[in-house]
Amino acid sequence: MLEVRTRILHVLANVGGDCALMLQHEVNRDKVIAWDRNKFLQFIIPFKEANAEIVIDELLPRILELAETSPDRKIKVAAGELLHAITLLMIGKSAEFVRDPTKEDIPKSPFHKIYTKVFPVILRLAVDVDKVTRNLFRTLTFQLVHWLTKNQKYENPETMAMLSTCLDAATSSDGPIRDFGAECSAEFLKYSIKHSAVGQLPKKRKITFQKIVPLLPTQWVLKAIRLYKTFREDSDLVNNFTFEILYNLLCSLRSSADDNPALGTSRTCQEAIGNFAKIIDVKHVLFLKSTKERRYFPGLESADLSSLVEWLFMESGKNESEYAHQCMELFFRFTIKITRPKQWLEEKLNETPKLLIKIYEPFKNSFKDTDAVHPIRSKLWLNQLCTALDGYTFLLEGDMISPASILSNGSMLLQSIGTFIHIYGTSFKEDYIKDMAPQENRQLDQQRAITIVKIFLFLEDILLRSGGGEINVPQRIVTLWNSEFFQLVAYAVFKPILLGFRADSQIVQDNLRMRMKGLLVALKNCLSQGDCKVLARNIANLCFEDSESPVLDWTQEINEMVVLIDSFRGLLLLLEAGMLEIVVSAKGFVGGYDEYISRYTNMVLQLKDLKEPMLVMAVGSVLELLLRDPKARWHTFATFLDLPTKGPDSYFGAEKLLKTFESNIIPFVYQYWDEVSEILTLHISSPIVGNILVQLFDHLLVNKVNYKDTLLDFMGKVGK
Repeated sequence: MLEVRTRILHVLANVGGDCALMLQHEVNRDKVIAWDRNKFLQFIIPFKEANAEIVIDELLPRILELAETSPDRKIKVAAGELLHAITLLMIGKSAEFVRDPTKEDIPKSPFHKIYTKVFPVILRLAVDVDKVTRNLFRTLTFQLVHWLTKNQKYENPETMAMLSTCLDAATSSDGPIRDFGAECSAEFLKYSIKHSAVGQLPKKRKITFQKIVPLLPTQWVLKAIRLYKTFREDSDLVNNFTFEILYNLLCSLRSSADDNPALGTSRTCQEAIGNFAKIIDVKHVLFLKSTKERRYFPGLESADLSSLVEWLFMESGKNESEYAHQCMELFFRFTIKITRPKQWLEEKLNETPKLLIKIYEPFKNSFKDTDAVHPIRSKLWLNQLCTALDGYTFLLEGDMISPASILSNGSMLLQSIGTFIHIYGTSFKEDYIKDMAPQENRQLDQQRAITIVKIFLFLEDILLRSGGGEINVPQRIVTLWNSEFFQLVAYAVFKPILLGFRADSQIVQDNLRMRMKGLLVALKNCLSQGDCKVLARNIANLCFEDSESPVLDWTQEINEMVVLIDSFRGLLLLLEAGMLEIVVSAKGFVGGYDEYISRYTNMVLQLKDLKEPMLVMAVGSVLELLLRDPKARWHTFATFLDLPTKGPDSYFGAEKLLKTFESNIIPFVYQYWDEVSEILTLHISSPIVGNILVQLFDHLLVNKVNYKDTLLDFMGKVGK
């Protein structure tokens, strides 16, 4: 047996080559299988007496491996330089093969198969961590792109190998390679256009985009913006591919609906969509009629602008909110190039009266309490409801439809809103979420809060566009005015955190505050007297603990101050909406509204020692409320100016109040300077007046950049 083994080793040794790999336990196929059966990669070194022929084909795989993965930097750099030289050698030899551009047959490059192995390595080396290697191959890559795009043959094998390599890199999961691949793809397109002969059919450009367009719904869309400047200058590409590229970009936006916002996928998709939509905007005359060359996409009846507008309107009812909203914006943007959006929609509704219900209300009002505990069913139903609310709100704000048209033709939207308020409103049961994972619970809270805001926005638009007043409000919407709805409004004003809103997000608080102010004003103007009292009573019951005392209690623990701050922000919101006095009257305070406000004035001005930050924030909220109330601001300010006259301790207390709440008092002073100046004149003997004036000018000088217009306006008032 030993003799047989020995003889086998002798045979393998005599054969040579890679036969020794047969003795390994596991064999890497890439190392065993030859890249090409023929050995074209030869280099002749001329000597005095003979020429030495060196065949590099068998050495090339090992050279690539060392250039890419060698731990020894000297070997890595040397292998990289050798690979650079070999690549130039192949390019030079390829240039020797003369191709007649008049012939239809395409002779294959002798190095085509080797290029498919070498080009990917070159692109990876172009983003290598080693600076020498990176600079060497980054320059080489662009040189290869510039050279290979000069081929005039349709689908030249060498050129297609480079293009495929760039596109594969552009869809890679590796960030640096993906970015560089996208950059090379853009460069490839740019030089394909640049090297096209005058009057020649742009086959090379078309084949480039035919390979690029299917990749747009993938990660490569993140770099589609780089093609925009090159693409828009070529009229043939614009005419042929704009619709298809826009479709693929929209598909990419739709598929990114569940992506983490931190990735920025959605934002970048929208930027790319905006760029290509601008092309349609500027060159809309080109797209008014269909052409044979223009490429279709699924769902498009005809390759013209009118069909694109109709497709976008139908897509505006999809569940993915950002995708649907983008389709709405594009619909309005492109429709005005054809006709008035309102006229277009009226014609479609005359043809199909239930078109809006078909698009925005595919759901049925069969959602029950038991479905709320099912994450998938609840998410789907909430997404459908949000899409319907978004779509109708968009049509209302665009003045394309009347409120009566939305609520007619068998629409189930109001019933669905009532179902949502009943299940997900203030009576939302903890049993619904006890079996949910924490992440599912957070997602449900977020979706719940978003839906509440969209309902409020929709109702506000309905009320505002009904003409105002109780008589003009559609009768179907009056069915929503019940205790559940009014209680939901009250919680959104005073305790939004219990409805799923994030307490730590200032953006959420500001947006909710703005939305609630508009809704409260609309409700105040459109509700009947009885319904307005019910709303005020629900708000008062949540805001006040009893008929005599306000919620505020300075002896409470600091951890309860957050609730108090939210309560006073709610009171300020009621004041801005003109409903604070109505709410106070609904609760029946002894002494009425004036007595209620004076309690806060005395409470704030008597405080001297404010050390806790949360207490300072709470007092600041109360002071802002007092200074914004037309009935309380002058009494509060005059009382504050009179404090120093009551003794040295009162002066230091007033000075400390001024310093602590400068951000509340000083803006009030320059905003109402005409009235404030008269009060300051009457109290000129008060020592605190000088402090107010000094801090006023210091504040304006420090913030002169941010408050430039305010400063100019104030100086104009002072000059008078």
